[in-house]
Amino acid sequence: MSKGMKMLWLAAALALALPSMTAMADGHMMGGMHGHGMHGMHDCHDHMAKALGLTEAQQKQVDALHTQAHKEMHPLWEQKHEDMHKLWTLNPDDKNYMAEVKKLAEKQGDLTEKMVIAHAQYRAKFYAILTAAQKEKLKQMREDHRHMHHHHRHMNMM
Repeated sequence: MSKGMKMLWLAAALALALPSMTAMADGHMMGGMHGHGMHGMHDCHDHMAKALGLTEAQQKQVDALHTQAHKEMHPLWEQKHEDMHKLWTLNPDDKNYMAEVKKLAEKQGDLTEKMVIAHAQYRAKFYAILTAAQKEKLKQMREDHRHMHHHHRHMNMM
């Protein structure tokens, strides 16, 4: 990914994240979000396993895959949050402010690229575990979720 493209992605991410940056600056809240996120991810996998009707053998494969993905992605996630905290604490009055922001922005772009690739690899390995019928069920679940999310968002706009 080119540096220009990384900067564009980071600018978009920052624009979306600005409303929540105050909350992210609070270290306690960051820890709370992290803890909830990891437990929520495990609960999601359990729910999906039941909904897809995974066999015991498939569930063991998925659990091993999840453990591997966590080991690979957790340090990246931690670094992204640490760097966002650094970005938030930088003083705009400092003479090196923009240089530090640019350095952190480039690092965030690199970390994001690594996380997207790691997630895609995890997803491909997960799909390889599923039967054709389970893949179709997953496709339908995603479609139902997308429609529900779209409907919910539309209802909130009224």
